[in-house]
Amino acid sequence: MRRRGEESRFWWLVPTIYIILLLLPIYWLVNMSFKTNQEILGAFSLWPKNPT
Repeated sequence: MRRRGEESRFWWLVPTIYIILLLLPIYWLVNMSFKTNQEILGAFSLWPKNPT
């Protein structure tokens, strides 16, 4: 039998991952707006080196 805490954690993990996946395109859009064209077309980076 599972403990109640483990089951509760699982049911919080699923919506948390779903929300993160929903917010990823918004993050991508905002991140690209601060990058130069060379940074967008160059190597992958999570943060812009020289925000415009």
